[in-house]
Amino acid sequence: MTPLRMMCLVASLVALTLTLAAPTATAETVIVDPGGGGDYDNIPEAVFHADAEDTVLVMPGVYAVEAGGTYPWPIPLDAETPTIVSSAGAAATVLQGNDTVDHFSIAEDVTDARLSVHGFTFEGTNYIIQRHYTAYPGGPVRFTDNVVVATDATRGRLVVGRGSGGLVARSTFTANCVQCTTMTAISVGSDGGPGSPIEDNEISGYYFGIVGSGENVVIRRNHIHDCVFQGIYAGAHLAASDNIIENNGAYGITLQGAYYLEGNIIRGHDTGIAWPWATITGPLEGHAHLNDIYDNEINIKARQVTYPVEFDATMNWWGTSDPEEIAARIYDCNDPSWGGEGCVTFTPWCTAPIPGCDPTPAENASWGTIKAMYR
Repeated sequence: MTPLRMMCLVASLVALTLTLAAPTATAETVIVDPGGGGDYDNIPEAVFHADAEDTVLVMPGVYAVEAGGTYPWPIPLDAETPTIVSSAGAAATVLQGNDTVDHFSIAEDVTDARLSVHGFTFEGTNYIIQRHYTAYPGGPVRFTDNVVVATDATRGRLVVGRGSGGLVARSTFTANCVQCTTMTAISVGSDGGPGSPIEDNEISGYYFGIVGSGENVVIRRNHIHDCVFQGIYAGAHLAASDNIIENNGAYGITLQGAYYLEGNIIRGHDTGIAWPWATITGPLEGHAHLNDIYDNEINIKARQVTYPVEFDATMNWWGTSDPEEIAARIYDCNDPSWGGEGCVTFTPWCTAPIPGCDPTPAENASWGTIKAMYR
């Protein structure tokens, strides 16, 4: 064997030895137990020492959320924050705030913060994620199987961006908003990334249920009810399906951009759907099909816009098959007393609630004729 080949062989053996000897990264479970039976007795310290792939498993108990100490709240979030999970669920694991300290925070220079937290009760907080800059979290927020309890003093607001992989699901947001004007259960931000779905949640008692200010807001199978002012406000694109939106004061849903509404129950409001919420300068795409929209003082209100546009509200159940009754609760361009330039098309409509919708023939009713005769 030549000296050169010998040197190459030795180098290869050394490299292989170093590769085999190097430790491989493995996910671990870090236990938090206030009774001393785990790795740590408090959550911030456990999160500080855990790696991104680890899971911080929290034993039952009431954990005080307060500033001060070596590992204080709020817990700072970044791209390496581990998953935080309760071992026994929200009923047994409470993060108890003192109305001044929030649970988590994002520093001004962190734009890829992530949060994955599951199975806790959150009390005594204004923002679950405290922001120190104007943008919304850019990383994914996964928030499932939690309970948020808010008051007029503690708003209990979850602010999420649209980072890939996010999810807000199977959680309960309850407030007793009486004289408040800013309380929102879930705010969906306007930064980049695909939409993170909001699904299977129970939201009640806030001023706003869900506010979406960005594109691709996906809201499905939620029960949003008894909020003071609005159920859902969509500042841009909204896809809402199979939600029950009821008894939310002034508005069930307000729309400002593209809309795809299917399978929703929208009832018990002053106005079921307001469209558009403010003056627009471009066309609005979308449709509202196979929804139950009824028992609102006004089922759809087409507000003033800069030029005539059409709201596709065909194939919905309006609580009646009487064309006069349907038309009487829709305010749009065909209603002289309203004067809005947006036009709503509701023909054909369903003759029974979803999912048993049968269409009435389109020729059985003329929108403009009905308005002229009865309004």
